[in-house]
Amino acid sequence: MLRRLKLLTLNAADHAGLFALTANSRWRQNRLVILCYHGVSLNDEHEWSDVHITEERLTRRFETLRDLGCSLLPLGEAIERLKVGELEGPSVVVTFDEGLYDFYSKAYPLLKTFAIPSTLYVPTYYSNFQRPIFDLACSYFLWRGRGRMIESGRLFPGSPRVRIPLSPGPRSEMHLRMRAHVYTLGFSAVEKDQMLAELADQVGVDWDGFIASRSLQLMSPAELSSLDKNLVDVQLHTHRHRTPRSEPMFAREVKDNIEALAAMGFPASGRRHFCYPSGDADPAFFPWLEAMGIESATTCEPAYVTRATPRLNLPRVVDTMAVTDVEFRAWISGFARLLPRRRYRRHSDVELGTEVWTKESPGDSKVIPIRDHVRPAGAAASDREVPISLAPRHDRPTPRAASDSLVFRHREPRRADPQG
Repeated sequence: MLRRLKLLTLNAADHAGLFALTANSRWRQNRLVILCYHGVSLNDEHEWSDVHITEERLTRRFETLRDLGCSLLPLGEAIERLKVGELEGPSVVVTFDEGLYDFYSKAYPLLKTFAIPSTLYVPTYYSNFQRPIFDLACSYFLWRGRGRMIESGRLFPGSPRVRIPLSPGPRSEMHLRMRAHVYTLGFSAVEKDQMLAELADQVGVDWDGFIASRSLQLMSPAELSSLDKNLVDVQLHTHRHRTPRSEPMFAREVKDNIEALAAMGFPASGRRHFCYPSGDADPAFFPWLEAMGIESATTCEPAYVTRATPRLNLPRVVDTMAVTDVEFRAWISGFARLLPRRRYRRHSDVELGTEVWTKESPGDSKVIPIRDHVRPAGAAASDREVPISLAPRHDRPTPRAASDSLVFRHREPRRADPQG
């Protein structure tokens, strides 16, 4: 009911011309919207995970930016203009995370057509190891095989035969068990790839066809190097998509990322912008990034960027299939600021496959039983060897993403933490 009322209010405001009025206001001119995209569906990925949007949806978004007369700026220039108060009109920065092949085949041609500059944050391990990202592909295969009986065998410990759950929550727990299993046993990237091939066979996915499609694979070094550097600014996302809580380990992740990109033709001197993997923006990272000369770092928290916003904690509006056209226009125009937004509590296992949001107020919170997932017994103790998503995390109040559609939400994991 609240969702429907919100959309009715937004549509009425849009038709009344309030969006246009807000977009041309001085308030909006002094603020920046940074958009965040992850994947563009090659086949049916948008049905599995709503952060993979369709090519048609992305085209419509770019048309909206054009029709609203947005000033589309590179990230570095936008930050400098904001600092000195020289933004013009509704200013927007477009960013993409991961550097999946679908960016190269779907998003990049659209960026060229619309002449939109963008920032591309790339975790480089799987760019050099040209195979599907294990965590993402594993989740995708379980979704494709939902309801099937499979031989669990070496996939994860337990009964020899299990049925893949139909509902997202239990299926995500199965995905978690598989991830914990491979990290506990210290599987190499090649061994995890072999495990994916076995799982694909059991759920009826053509493994060779999946590999050929390049779905859930990163761009190759050659593909990254071929991007127009005046249109796509390739920047940092750690090498293995991890955020260790140890400064030397964190610094190594960033350094490995810089060196890998330098080997692809992107000079180290120009790698000054960073994106927190999985939106994990721990304030402890701020001085570490500053010491490495990082000028900006982006999160996945939805808000407008102002002159007072810390440059190492820049919010972004994450655009997904769940965000309607009118919600998108509300964010771009600035009208979204006029609507109240509830806060939610994100559980500590958000990156492990079950994303659960509950109302922050204890009086109206629904108890959703979720087992606490911590580092599995026998797993390596160092953050270098164990992704942060397999280590305990503390709950913290977090605003919802661009769409406020559901209070309680189960979904597939957003990203992977590649093993390196």
